[in-house]
This record gives sequence, structure tokens and C-alpha cells, in this order.
Amino acid sequence: MKNSIFLILLISFNCLSQIQMDSIKVSVKAIIQYENGKYSDSMTTKEGFGKLKSNETLYLSSGRVELIEPLNLKGLQNIQIIGNNTSLVAKIDMPVITFLYTQNVVLKDVLIVHEIGSWCAQNCVEFYDASNIQIENCTFDGSGYFGLTLTKVQHAIIENNKFYNCHYGLAAWDSNNLIVKNNSFSNNRGQDIMASDSYQFTNDVKSENIFE
Repeated sequence: MKNSIFLILLISFNCLSQIQMDSIKVSVKAIIQYENGKYSDSMTTKEGFGKLKSNETLYLSSGRVELIEPLNLKGLQNIQIIGNNTSLVAKIDMPVITFLYTQNVVLKDVLIVHEIGSWCAQNCVEFYDASNIQIENCTFDGSGYFGLTLTKVQHAIIENNKFYNCHYGLAAWDSNNLIVKNNSFSNNRGQDIMASDSYQFTNDVKSENIFE
């Protein structure tokens, strides 16, 4: 029964993705797919992040959620966060999502943005002491400091994302085996990519990304 409900909700999510989000605010709903393949009931985005456990997938519907508290994930393994024209909007100066001590993480199809004015001191998404990360088809609209930070991250693929309106689009420290390709960087006030050491990257980030 829950599988049927989930399919209906997914169809609804896809229909909502056709709506112009600038003209209407649609609240984001979340569903967790458990390790046993079953699905949760619909819940808020905050509840979804709070309840997500290792070996689970969090699906986010189309729409926009305004946040005044960071979304923190710590000590999780084998998780996926899959959006669908989903906007996570920080309304105060704070990191939007922080990943700490995580392994095998997928983040896809999400817009992460600060809406607090022209300048802020926090980042959109942060990874600390993490490994085997995949970030794809996301948009980092910083309107502030860093779009994406990677600190002590081992093995990551950052592909087909957009970084703009940040001071620094992407930053990496004390990391290795990072692949950053087919991303676009524009209107970042400082550097598009800042790294403590270029050897952190296994590909040629200058030639394999788009800088406007």
C-alpha cells in the first residue's frame, strides 16, 4: 500500500516541478526510503533530515523550504538526498547543510541558497571528515561566503553543478582524490575554486569546468 502511495506522491512531485517556482511557493515534502525498501509517510524537510539513517534515501519534492536552523547530518553511511527542483533557503546567516563524519553520500538536484542580503559569513554546504561523496546537478547560490566546502574529504565527484553569487564557489582543504568537472562558475566575487593544494584534484579543473 505504501509503495502505491509513494508512486502517487512521486507523480505529484514531478507535476509540481513544471510550475514556475518564482511565481508560486510550494512547500517541500520529504519521504524516506528505508533500508528494507519500504517508504515512510510524507513529512517536512526538517523531519526528513532529522530522521534519515544510514543506508536510506531521502526524497524531496518540488518546492521551496525556508530554514532558520541548519540541517546537520553526522556519522551516516550510504545515504542519498535526491531533490526535484527543490530549493533549500537559509533566511539567516548559517550553513544550510553540514555533513560530518559521513561516508558514501549522494546529493542531487537541489538548489541551496542564502537569502539574507548581499553578504553573509556562512556556507551553503559543508563536508568535514567525509569520504566517497557524489554531488550532481545542484545549484549553490551562496549570496555569501562559500558555496561548497570540502575539509578532509577523501574521494569525491562534483559534477554538473552551478556555483554563483558566492565569494568562493568551491573550496577544499586537506582533501584528496577530488574530481570536479562539467560545473559552471559565475558571478563569484572572489575565486571560483579555492584549494589549499591543487594536488587534491585528480583532473584538470581549469579546463574541465566552465568559468563565466
